[in-house]
Formats: sequence, structure tokens, C-alpha cells
Amino acid sequence: RYNVSGKTIQVADKGLNCARNIYAAVVESSDGYIFSKSVHGKALSKEEKAWVLLEDSGANRYTEYRDAAGKVLYRIKSCIDTFTYDFKETDPDTGKETVTRFSVKEKRVVSYNPSLAAKQKAEILKQVEKVSNCLSYKKIAREELGDAVKYVSISNVDRAGKKVKPVVGIDQDKVDEDLRFAGYNLLVTSETDMNSEEIYRTYHDLWKIEESFRITKSFLDARPVYVQKKETIYGHFLIC
Repeated sequence: RYNVSGKTIQVADKGLNCARNIYAAVVESSDGYIFSKSVHGKALSKEEKAWVLLEDSGANRYTEYRDAAGKVLYRIKSCIDTFTYDFKETDPDTGKETVTRFSVKEKRVVSYNPSLAAKQKAEILKQVEKVSNCLSYKKIAREELGDAVKYVSISNVDRAGKKVKPVVGIDQDKVDEDLRFAGYNLLVTSETDMNSEEIYRTYHDLWKIEESFRITKSFLDARPVYVQKKETIYGHFLIC
């Protein structure tokens, strides 16, 4: 947009990691990306999840980084492979839907932080306890569970497939998976020649941008934004 010369590497968290954004970066703009990718749920295949948790994977075994006292700060390993993506787009004029498929040679860097793992496990168990105190259909309708609602399992059919009164429980499979992957973070990048440690540190520099967002939203009162058109959005932030 601003005729910047050279190659630009887009760095973003998992909220912007989608096939369309990757296509825009590497195909449409001939740029690169370093995106965070979720290790939970359906974001990864079973094979990829197994690789993340594999402690000794030959050439891809974890490398430990310690502080002066010898305490493990984090561990990193990486692999390079070709991954295929696809996305759907609808023509605003004709309403016709098209599917675009493309392949990218991608480096994947997974890190494990013991301190983060302990923090996340404590938060998971806290949320499970919160859900356990609301295991009735009526109480769940009254209580604000927040993010803990992902651990709620509601079933209204029995083993024979017959509809019954809703039964509320804890999704133990979801709890177990989140506990297994606590402390892990996966980064995907088009920059296959970039050192894994450099990729890790580049991504973690995002805190500088997030800090500026917090200042914009809190001290400058830029949020909430009730306008929709691009011109009025620009005007809103210029006034702020």
C-alpha cells in the first residue's frame, strides 16, 4: 500500500493465522510471515500433535535454554515441510464461491515453557473447579462461566440415541488435552532459513505492539469503536 521496498515479514498471533492471510503474505505480496498456531482442538492433526509432545525425535529433539543458575527457561525444536492450505471466497457481485488451494514450504517451531505450563495448568484446574460447582442445567443458565464453559459437556441423548433430559458434565477429554499441551506454543513461518531461536525471539517481541494497544485503549480511550466505514474509523483514531 505504501510502496515499501524489500520483503516484509508479518508477525502476528493465532488470531490472524488463517489460509487467506498466509496466501496474501506469500503469494499476493511475495512477503513472509511468522504466525502463532494453536496446538489444541482441530488446529493440528494427530500426527502433528504427537510431534509436538515427542521428547526425543532424532534431529528434531528439543534444545534447552537455561538461565545463569541453570534453570530451564524454555525448550525449542523445529521441522520444515510443505503444507497445503485452502480457503473459500465469495464474489460480492455474482455470489459465486471459489476455493483457492496453495502450498507453502513452512518451518514450524514449537517451544515449551515450564513456568507457563505451571501457570496454565493452575488456570485449567481453576476453571474445571468452577464448572464443577455449576453442574446443573438451570445453574449453568444463571451463572457466568466465561472461558470455563469450554469444559462443559451437555448431552440430551442416552447410549441408545433416545432423547432424555439434558445431562451436564465435564468434558474430561478436553481437560486432559489442555493439560497435556500446557506450556507449549507453536509458530509457523515461511522463513525456513531463519534460525529457530531468532524466530522465537521475533515473535515474542509482539509485547511491544500489545503494550501500545493497551495505551491506545486505556489512556487514550480509543475503545469502544461504534463506527463501521473505513473513513470514519480513521477519523475516530485521529481524533483520539
